[in-house]
Amino acid sequence: MIIGVRKMKYNIREMKAEDIDTVASLYKQMYQEQKTMGMVFDFNEETLDSRLQIYLKSKFNMCLVLEDIDGQVVGMAINSLVKIPNKYTLENDKLIGFIDDVYIEKSHRKKNLGGLLVKEVEKRFRDLGINYVELNVLNENSVGKMFWKSLGFNDVIQVMYKKL
Repeated sequence: MIIGVRKMKYNIREMKAEDIDTVASLYKQMYQEQKTMGMVFDFNEETLDSRLQIYLKSKFNMCLVLEDIDGQVVGMAINSLVKIPNKYTLENDKLIGFIDDVYIEKSHRKKNLGGLLVKEVEKRFRDLGINYVELNVLNENSVGKMFWKSLGFNDVIQVMYKKL
Protein backbone atom coordinates (compact mmCIF):
# COMPACT_ATOMS: atom_id res chain seq x y z
CA MET A 1 0.00 0.00 0.00
CA ILE A 2 1.67 3.24 -1.14
CA ILE A 3 0.75 6.41 0.74
CA GLY A 4 1.77 9.99 0.12
CA VAL A 5 2.48 12.20 3.12
CA ARG A 6 3.74 15.79 2.76
CA LYS A 7 5.15 15.19 -0.72
CA MET A 8 6.96 12.05 0.42
CA LYS A 9 5.86 8.57 -0.51
CA TYR A 10 5.79 5.72 1.95
CA ASN A 11 4.93 2.08 1.47
CA ILE A 12 3.35 -0.33 3.96
CA ARG A 13 4.13 -3.97 3.26
CA GLU A 14 4.63 -7.29 4.98
CA MET A 15 7.95 -7.75 6.69
CA LYS A 16 10.49 -9.97 4.89
CA ALA A 17 13.46 -11.93 6.24
CA GLU A 18 15.85 -9.28 4.90
CA ASP A 19 14.09 -6.67 7.10
CA ILE A 20 14.91 -8.44 10.36
CA ASP A 21 18.11 -6.50 11.14
CA THR A 22 16.38 -3.16 10.57
CA VAL A 23 13.29 -4.16 12.55
CA ALA A 24 15.55 -5.39 15.35
CA SER A 25 17.19 -1.97 15.38
CA LEU A 26 13.75 -0.32 15.59
CA TYR A 27 12.92 -2.58 18.54
CA LYS A 28 16.09 -1.47 20.32
CA GLN A 29 15.21 2.20 19.75
CA MET A 30 11.67 1.57 20.98
CA TYR A 31 12.88 -0.12 24.14
CA GLN A 32 15.25 2.76 24.95
CA GLU A 33 12.22 5.06 24.84
CA GLN A 34 10.09 2.63 26.87
CA LYS A 35 12.73 2.52 29.63
CA THR A 36 12.09 6.22 30.24
CA MET A 37 8.34 5.55 30.58
CA GLY A 38 8.27 3.02 33.39
CA MET A 39 8.88 -0.24 31.50
CA VAL A 40 9.46 -2.88 34.19
CA PHE A 41 10.84 -5.59 31.89
CA ASP A 42 14.38 -5.82 30.57
CA PHE A 43 14.71 -6.16 26.80
CA ASN A 44 16.10 -9.52 25.66
CA GLU A 45 18.24 -8.68 22.64
CA GLU A 46 19.66 -12.22 22.47
CA THR A 47 16.36 -13.72 21.34
CA LEU A 48 15.19 -10.83 19.16
CA ASP A 49 16.30 -12.16 15.76
CA SER A 50 14.91 -15.65 16.44
CA ARG A 51 11.61 -14.18 17.69
CA LEU A 52 11.29 -12.08 14.54
CA GLN A 53 12.00 -15.19 12.42
CA ILE A 54 9.22 -17.03 14.27
CA TYR A 55 6.81 -14.10 13.81
CA LEU A 56 7.49 -14.17 10.07
CA LYS A 57 6.62 -17.86 9.80
CA SER A 58 3.65 -17.98 12.16
CA LYS A 59 0.10 -17.78 10.84
CA PHE A 60 -0.80 -16.13 14.16
CA ASN A 61 1.39 -13.08 13.59
CA MET A 62 1.13 -10.19 11.17
CA CYS A 63 4.31 -8.17 10.72
CA LEU A 64 4.18 -4.97 8.68
CA VAL A 65 6.87 -2.44 7.90
CA LEU A 66 6.72 1.14 6.72
CA GLU A 67 9.35 2.13 4.19
CA ASP A 68 10.22 5.55 2.81
CA ILE A 69 10.64 6.50 -0.84
CA ASP A 70 14.20 5.12 -0.80
CA GLY A 71 13.03 1.72 0.44
CA GLN A 72 14.40 2.29 3.95
CA VAL A 73 12.30 0.69 6.69
CA VAL A 74 11.37 3.52 9.09
CA GLY A 75 8.52 1.91 11.02
CA MET A 76 6.97 -1.38 12.05
CA ALA A 77 3.80 -2.93 13.37
CA ILE A 78 4.02 -6.37 14.96
CA ASN A 79 0.64 -7.96 15.63
CA SER A 80 -0.86 -11.25 16.78
CA LEU A 81 -4.06 -13.22 16.58
CA VAL A 82 -4.97 -14.18 20.14
CA LYS A 83 -7.49 -16.78 21.30
CA ILE A 84 -10.13 -15.41 23.64
CA PRO A 85 -10.01 -17.35 26.95
CA ASN A 86 -12.84 -19.87 27.29
CA LYS A 87 -14.16 -18.11 30.39
CA TYR A 88 -15.16 -15.13 28.20
CA THR A 89 -17.32 -14.64 25.15
CA LEU A 90 -17.20 -11.73 22.76
CA GLU A 91 -20.01 -11.84 20.22
CA ASN A 92 -19.13 -15.43 19.32
CA ASP A 93 -15.64 -14.43 18.20
CA LYS A 94 -12.88 -16.93 18.93
CA LEU A 95 -9.92 -14.61 18.20
CA ILE A 96 -9.03 -10.99 18.73
CA GLY A 97 -6.30 -8.95 17.14
CA PHE A 98 -3.48 -7.86 19.41
CA ILE A 99 -1.18 -5.00 18.46
CA ASP A 100 2.09 -6.06 20.06
CA ASP A 101 4.28 -3.16 18.97
CA VAL A 102 4.07 -0.13 16.70
CA TYR A 103 7.08 2.10 16.26
CA ILE A 104 8.04 4.91 13.88
CA GLU A 105 11.58 6.35 13.80
CA LYS A 106 11.71 9.76 15.47
CA SER A 107 12.69 11.56 12.25
CA HIS A 108 9.49 10.32 10.56
CA ARG A 109 7.02 11.16 13.33
CA LYS A 110 4.36 13.88 13.33
CA LYS A 111 3.29 12.91 9.80
CA ASN A 112 0.39 10.60 10.78
CA LEU A 113 2.42 7.60 9.63
CA GLY A 114 1.69 5.71 12.84
CA GLY A 115 -2.02 6.30 12.33
CA LEU A 116 -1.84 5.13 8.72
CA LEU A 117 0.11 2.04 9.76
CA VAL A 118 -2.48 1.19 12.44
CA LYS A 119 -5.34 1.72 9.95
CA GLU A 120 -3.66 -0.83 7.66
CA VAL A 121 -3.31 -3.26 10.58
CA GLU A 122 -7.02 -2.82 11.37
CA LYS A 123 -7.96 -3.39 7.71
CA ARG A 124 -5.96 -6.61 7.60
CA PHE A 125 -7.50 -7.79 10.87
CA ARG A 126 -10.99 -7.09 9.47
CA ASP A 127 -10.08 -9.01 6.30
CA LEU A 128 -9.30 -11.99 8.58
CA GLY A 129 -12.70 -11.71 10.27
CA ILE A 130 -11.30 -10.11 13.43
CA ASN A 131 -13.76 -7.68 15.03
CA TYR A 132 -11.83 -6.51 18.10
CA VAL A 133 -8.31 -5.23 18.63
CA GLU A 134 -6.42 -4.95 21.91
CA LEU A 135 -3.08 -3.45 22.90
CA ASN A 136 -1.03 -2.40 25.92
CA VAL A 137 0.40 1.07 26.50
CA LEU A 138 2.70 2.12 29.33
CA ASN A 139 1.05 4.31 31.98
CA GLU A 140 3.78 6.93 31.66
CA ASN A 141 3.53 7.05 27.86
CA SER A 142 1.21 10.05 27.66
CA VAL A 143 1.93 10.66 23.96
CA GLY A 144 1.17 7.01 23.20
CA LYS A 145 -2.07 7.13 25.17
CA MET A 146 -3.22 10.22 23.25
CA PHE A 147 -2.23 8.55 19.97
CA TRP A 148 -4.23 5.38 20.68
CA LYS A 149 -7.26 7.31 21.97
CA SER A 150 -7.20 9.45 18.81
CA LEU A 151 -7.59 6.20 16.86
CA GLY A 152 -10.65 5.15 18.88
CA PHE A 153 -9.06 2.89 21.49
CA ASN A 154 -10.47 2.99 25.03
CA ASP A 155 -9.13 2.09 28.47
CA VAL A 156 -10.52 -1.26 29.63
CA ILE A 157 -8.12 -2.73 32.16
CA GLN A 158 -5.08 -1.64 34.13
CA VAL A 159 -2.24 -4.10 34.64
CA MET A 160 -0.39 -3.74 37.94
CA TYR A 161 3.01 -5.11 38.99
CA LYS A 162 4.78 -5.62 42.27
CA LYS A 163 8.38 -6.70 42.68
CA LEU A 164 8.72 -9.39 45.36
